[in-house]
Amino acid sequence: MTFDNGVAAEQTLTANVVNPRSDLIAYRWSLDRSDPEARKCFTLLGNGNTVKVRYNGTKTSGSQFALNLRISVDGNDKVLVRQPIIRIKNTQSQDPSDNNDSHGSGDNNSASDDNKQKDQEKPDNTSNTTKSNGTKQDTTTSDTTQKDATEDNTTKQDATTSDTTTKDATTVDTTSGDADAKPASKGTVLTDVNTKTNGRFKVISSAVGNAKVAYLAPKNKKARKITIPSTIKDRNGVTYKVTKIAANAFKKNRKITNISIPMTVTTIDKNAFNGCTKLKVIKLNANTLKTVKAGAFGNINKDAAFTLTARNKKTFNKLVKKLKKAGGKSRKFKYKKG
Repeated sequence: MTFDNGVAAEQTLTANVVNPRSDLIAYRWSLDRSDPEARKCFTLLGNGNTVKVRYNGTKTSGSQFALNLRISVDGNDKVLVRQPIIRIKNTQSQDPSDNNDSHGSGDNNSASDDNKQKDQEKPDNTSNTTKSNGTKQDTTTSDTTQKDATEDNTTKQDATTSDTTTKDATTVDTTSGDADAKPASKGTVLTDVNTKTNGRFKVISSAVGNAKVAYLAPKNKKARKITIPSTIKDRNGVTYKVTKIAANAFKKNRKITNISIPMTVTTIDKNAFNGCTKLKVIKLNANTLKTVKAGAFGNINKDAAFTLTARNKKTFNKLVKKLKKAGGKSRKFKYKKG
């Protein structure tokens, strides 16, 4: 969607989910709350699947503004289908009632029938760009690819929550994943899309291609055996490497008996397992674990045994020394070559 900078105008967007398998679909459009200039210049009229975007003509310093779309099914934010297709089309000044077909069929005035057929075949999420840089341009349809976004100089900003919220792009949050999504911002608390993963995680690095999280705490505190994953994925499909066990993550957990920590973890923070009086089996990787802070294994079961995977005895002994200082003194340590 494009507006001429300084020229008041109004355009209409219509969104539809293809084969939603539910009649209770709710659409909610919004402007970026963190962008006061956008809220000053634009007004949204209507909040169903069709919304009018009214530009009041105020000249802006920014060239791009975010318009967000959130979709819920049966009152919940959840996956619509395995690979949902969401179509958003710019209907310009047309009557919105002309665009309420259930499949979101139709296209921009400049699109060909061949392009419509291709759109129906692509199971991709939506990413449309709203611009006010004075350049005339038709709005792309819901199958906008990463390449298209790059050519339009669309740059996404880190999300402030686990939901997909981007800067400079119209976004659809279907919880099904977005190939163009960037990692959540530092400090965001996430859960793995794999519901079997017992844990909550905190983003400690949002670098694209190298996002990292710390294991914050178990979701089910009554679980006895926990395996911490080496990576997790958020609801937008972004992968994060688990590199740290946060301070107090399992402190005074009187249920846990077994813990397996992956080789991606390089740091176990203070008091992480302090007071886990039933913890007897601890599996670690000595090749990659570099830091074990004070009290990390203080007051664990007196019969606890550490199994350390290490490339050699020197690496093994080095970690044993650190574990003893962190509360593991007088516990058993088993060497496993690897």
